[in-house]
Amino acid sequence: MTNGPRRDDEGERDLLGGLADRLLGDGRLRRSAGYVAWSVAGLMVLLLATMVVPALEARRADRPSTIPASVRIVDAPEWLVRTPELMEELSHRIAEAAGSVSNDRDGLVRAHAKAESSGWFERVDRIQRLPDGTISLEGSMVTPFAVIRWGEEDHLVDADGRLLDWAFAPGSAGSQLPLLVGTRTPPPTHQDGRRHFGAEWSHAEEISAGLELARRIRDRAWSGEVRAIEVGGYPDLRCLWIRCEGGPRICWGLAPNVRSAAEITPDEKLRLIDSIHELYGPMSRITVSEIDVRHDVATTRALTDATALSSP
Repeated sequence: MTNGPRRDDEGERDLLGGLADRLLGDGRLRRSAGYVAWSVAGLMVLLLATMVVPALEARRADRPSTIPASVRIVDAPEWLVRTPELMEELSHRIAEAAGSVSNDRDGLVRAHAKAESSGWFERVDRIQRLPDGTISLEGSMVTPFAVIRWGEEDHLVDADGRLLDWAFAPGSAGSQLPLLVGTRTPPPTHQDGRRHFGAEWSHAEEISAGLELARRIRDRAWSGEVRAIEVGGYPDLRCLWIRCEGGPRICWGLAPNVRSAAEITPDEKLRLIDSIHELYGPMSRITVSEIDVRHDVATTRALTDATALSSP
C-alpha cells in the first residue's frame, strides 16, 4: 500500500516532463525558458523591494497615529522639572501643533511656531521627531519671575516683564513669586486682541519699577512676609508700596534704580526695614497700618507704643 502514492507522484512528474518536452524540447530552448522564469521571479522581488514596500511604508507614515506624540525638552531647567503641570501643558500644546504624522514637516514648523509664541523660549534652536515619535526640542528657556494681577487672573512674567503663556487664579501662584497689583496698563496684545506672549508688559513704567523693587527685596529675611507690591500709584505719586501679610503697608517711594535727593538711598531703606523686622519680629505683629521709609528716622512713623522706628 505504501508504493501506490509514490507511483502516482512519479506518474505526475513524468506527465509534466513529457508536456515540457513537447513544448520546449529537451535542449537549449528548455534551458532558456528556465533562465527566463528565474529572471522574471528576480525582477518581481526587486520590484517589491524598491516600489511596493516603500509605497506601503509611505501610506502607513501618512496615517495619523492614534498614540499622541510626547515632547522632550532637552536640558529642561530645574524649575520646569519641578513644575509638572506646566511641563505637561507646554508639552501638550507643542505636540498638538506637531500632529502625529511621522514625516509631516509642516507639523514641525507649526510646533516650532507654537513654542516661540508661548513666550517661554528665548530661542528655539532645533525641533525634530525621533524614530519613536517623540518630539525633541532644543532651545533656551526664560525663567518665570513674578505675577501681575490684571482682571481676574495673575499673569506670569519673566524678570524683564515679558508676558508668559500661563496664568493663575488670584492669589494661587504661591509666595515664591512676587505679586504686582494695581497696574492700570493691560497685558500686551496682538492687533487682533490675542495675548502677545513674549512681549513686555506694554513697557509700563509702574511694572518696571515694581519688578526692580521685587529684585531688591527678594533675598531679605522678611521677603517671605511680603504679600504684594502695589504699583498703581507710581505714575502719579511716584511711590511704590510693599504690602505685608497681616501687617503694615510700607511706603518705599521711587523705584530702586531711580535716585533722588528727596529720598534716602535704596540700601538705607533696606537697612531700615531690616532693623524694624529684627526689633519687632514678624511684620504681622506690627499693628500700625503704614510705615514710610523714604526719609530719615525723624520722618518715619511710630509704632503703637510710641517707639520710633529707626535704622542701625
